Amino acid sequence: MTSGILLIFAVPMIVAAALISPSALHDLTHGLLFYAIVGLGLPIVGWQTFLAVFAFPPSETSRIVAVLNIWLGGTVMVAAVFNLLMAVLDYSPARPGPNPTAGFLLAGFVV
Repeated sequence: MTSGILLIFAVPMIVAAALISPSALHDLTHGLLFYAIVGLGLPIVGWQTFLAVFAFPPSETSRIVAVLNIWLGGTVMVAAVFNLLMAVLDYSPARPGPNPTAGFLLAGFVV
């Protein structure tokens, strides 16, 4: 389930960010660890979800694997969203990415 959501939403967001801003992939690789730590450390958002997945894991999945899957999937999704936002805010007509028009169209479609 998590991989399908990531393929539908996160991958196009990452591609759109790379098309909009030349520094988008750099920001993604350097921010992924930060987003993972933030997602684990926020008790309001993270721990309630982890507890629910731990208490009721999907069928044929162990509790620990289910929690790790939701944590990693959430980290990639949050990183993709913030990466897209930073790419849109970083966009400059004087320093465009490879194809900003296609990037903005893809970002609008995904969001």
